[in-house]
Amino acid sequence: MPGQFSANRERLQRDIDALARFGKSGPTAITRLAFTDEDNAAHRYAEELMRKEGLRTRYDAFGNLIGTRAGSEEGAKPVMTGSHIDGPPDGGIYDGVIGVIAGIEACRALTETGMTTRRPIEVVAVRCEHLDRFGVSCLGSRALGGKLKQDDLDRLKDEDGISLRSALKQCGFQPTELASASLRDRAHAWIELHVEQGRVLEDQGKIIGVVTAIAGPTRYKVHVGGKADHSGATPMSIRRDALMGAAEMILDLERLTQETADCVGTVGVIRAFPGAVHTIPGAVEFYVDIRGVRINDKAHLVDTFCQAMEERARGRDLSLKVETFVDEPPVPCTDWVVAELNAICGDLGANFMVMPSGAGHDTQHVAAVADVGMLFIPSAGGIAHTPEEYTSIEDVAYGTEVLAEALARLAD
Repeated sequence: MPGQFSANRERLQRDIDALARFGKSGPTAITRLAFTDEDNAAHRYAEELMRKEGLRTRYDAFGNLIGTRAGSEEGAKPVMTGSHIDGPPDGGIYDGVIGVIAGIEACRALTETGMTTRRPIEVVAVRCEHLDRFGVSCLGSRALGGKLKQDDLDRLKDEDGISLRSALKQCGFQPTELASASLRDRAHAWIELHVEQGRVLEDQGKIIGVVTAIAGPTRYKVHVGGKADHSGATPMSIRRDALMGAAEMILDLERLTQETADCVGTVGVIRAFPGAVHTIPGAVEFYVDIRGVRINDKAHLVDTFCQAMEERARGRDLSLKVETFVDEPPVPCTDWVVAELNAICGDLGANFMVMPSGAGHDTQHVAAVADVGMLFIPSAGGIAHTPEEYTSIEDVAYGTEVLAEALARLAD
């Protein structure tokens, strides 16, 4: 790809492999939950990489690691890039790691060409993107976006009863100064490079995705109540089978989602009670995840699915309880940043396309206080969050070179 910056593939692979040592749980698997010893060690290693490249490092009150490449204009707001390096149990080695490693390598590429930018460039390793420890995703970027509050630090606890506040204190951070982590009025722009975690790019034969919007999730727990009875002695005509009712509801979700543009619906957890092979289920719990990149379309899907569940419950004389625990709107990337990324890809002759993101990312929370954009590179087979996730080093380097060009232009 033509361009003034060249990413070193051997160096990129070395850094990816080095970070994969922290929390290693298999040949290509890591378990690196937020604020654990493994996570802290990984951040210290990323800090070491930043310092070797001349970046000035610091941790904010929430523990987000920030490395600054100085600009020539004193007081100019920085262009920021970054992602996360924590991971779920037995997750893969790419995920958010690529965004941090690529940001460091992009700064190396700028330095190797002798470029000094007017604005500073900052590379951020964001804490606690995964929800596996505290049950809520993107906590570090919520802090950057000014969304995380003092009450949240006490309310959110892991399975051992350790609060988020206690975890921060144990790591030496400053939870009482949480508000100081906000990027409001402190960033010129934010760009995140991330693996796609889907297979749109792969299917389309593209290497770069310029992201236009990030889908917002609505998640709820559904409880369906019926009557547990003997499976042999209870005629079909008088049964109040909670699982059969739930099955119809789940199929309704599939049908309604297929009828709604740019939305997806998933049921990933189902529990039937009492859970005996010879007993009609008297109660069922299942969890729903609905996502969409258009707020009105997603809201319509949520409403119509709730109506469909109520109709199924009435038809089978079942009780129904719906508990919403996440309801976030889709987040558009900033128009001028998207336009700039499009122009850069066009000028470079990059093999790219414009696309939405169905997965959530740190960028959607930073967007509350800063102008943002995202770049995707392919995930082989669309696989994510497992040891099988993979992105070729050629694609990582390709994305890094586009990112370097974007940082150079936006910072100059």
